[in-house]
Amino acid sequence: MKTVLLVLTLFFGFSTFSLAEIQDLPTPGDELPQPLPPDPGDPVPPQQPPAPTPAPGRIKIGDFVLSGPFKSGQYFMGMVVDVSKDGRVITVRDDDDQQIYKREARYISRKMEKGPRNIWPGDRVLTGPFKNQQYSQGTVRAVYERGLFIVIEDTDGRSYVRNEPLVAKRIDCFKGFCSEYEVLSAGNPGIIRSVFDSGKFIVMEYRDRKLYLRNYSQLRKR
Repeated sequence: MKTVLLVLTLFFGFSTFSLAEIQDLPTPGDELPQPLPPDPGDPVPPQQPPAPTPAPGRIKIGDFVLSGPFKSGQYFMGMVVDVSKDGRVITVRDDDDQQIYKREARYISRKMEKGPRNIWPGDRVLTGPFKNQQYSQGTVRAVYERGLFIVIEDTDGRSYVRNEPLVAKRIDCFKGFCSEYEVLSAGNPGIIRSVFDSGKFIVMEYRDRKLYLRNYSQLRKR
């Protein structure tokens, strides 16, 4: 069956092609003038190479950047010393060892004046939650693209890279509860010591004069 189908197809294709050739022959006197072939002596103009893709310009030489994350979630601060023409490879001198490394641009975050939610270097923040729902207070040291912050945390005085969802800025008031307001904290009388834009509060409770981290839903006005 396959052999018969092949023969019929070839025959049909040949007949169609022959008919097309006959129909396309021009009527005598109707031939269009054909262009003259180019003079072999005329030089052929050279073709211009395609323009290179412009560099994105997001990262420039001299920018302070944060590289990472790499293995074990490591990050490195440094300065850009070279950028490839297409902007995809960034050469960075790391601060910790002063060595030069070539890295893909997707691992590079440029230092910014301020971060999301109007968080600036020097702002007091609450970071967390971490394991066992632990939190820590600290001070923003630097802000980078992609919502990355370097925070000096009060617990040990060390610097940590934190993502935006783990950083809450200290503010004056949240939904009518302000610093130094006396409140009922989970039913216990106390006073608000710190307010954060995530709806978290640090409250000193009078019963033992210890600090407790409370949610907005746990507070009542006295």
